[in-house]
Amino acid sequence: MQKKLIAEEIDELRGTTQREALSLLKKAQVRFGENQEENKLKLIELKMGLDAISGNVKTTTDLKASISTANSFKNISGKGDDARLDVVKTLTNNLEKRGRIVTQDDIAVLLTCAIQSLIVTLAGKPGSGKSSTVSELAHVLGIKEGNKYAHVQVQRGWSSDRDLLGFYNKLSLCYEPDRFGLYKLLNGLQEIPSEHQFSIALLDEANLSPIEHYWTDFMGACDNTDSFSLSGVKSGQSLKLPKALRFIATVIMTEQQNLFRLDFLIEALLFI
Repeated sequence: MQKKLIAEEIDELRGTTQREALSLLKKAQVRFGENQEENKLKLIELKMGLDAISGNVKTTTDLKASISTANSFKNISGKGDDARLDVVKTLTNNLEKRGRIVTQDDIAVLLTCAIQSLIVTLAGKPGSGKSSTVSELAHVLGIKEGNKYAHVQVQRGWSSDRDLLGFYNKLSLCYEPDRFGLYKLLNGLQEIPSEHQFSIALLDEANLSPIEHYWTDFMGACDNTDSFSLSGVKSGQSLKLPKALRFIATVIMTEQQNLFRLDFLIEALLFI
């Protein structure tokens, strides 16, 4: 009988100890959560102060390209096919003056495809002039002068859209744009009328990394531009895909270098 009473007292003591331990654990978790949030706010405040001292504070202007809507083209007097031919001849002549010899047919096909498709792919051997042709075309079109051109040098190991466009930094509460200027171009085109939006983003050596990984935000937009949405400068804001933004991807064709997956080639027009 005495042993039974002792056992019951021990069980009761164990139960009380466990309840007290659980209570202390819950209090510690609550206190830790409060301290964690408090420390997070202090870190954010400290970083903002350091950025202000060092001059690294990003403003809305810093994250937006200054887009020019001025028209540097000569007036085209003709209409229909005559006007289109005049444009192609003018561009071809201007490219020739800059040392780039291309045929009128090549320019006509490239421009037609760029107008009809969100992305066009130029494939060829290293040093064949793919990237420089796009750069020179952007120059004679007046796109570079109007800050409507971004040259993105694709790197090996890119695995998400963060590599291409940057990301929203929750610690500093601002957007960290990419170093190529693509995000700034997208942001700068948001309030520009569509007739002045025509711009080019060059994806140089686009197949160094799987394009379906880092260009994934734009893949759906090939069929439906309304499906595109990108984080804005501030939390809660979003950017839409400019109607006249076009991508031109250059790819190196070698026996060791992969081209693209079939699902991407279905969306992109390919020149070899």
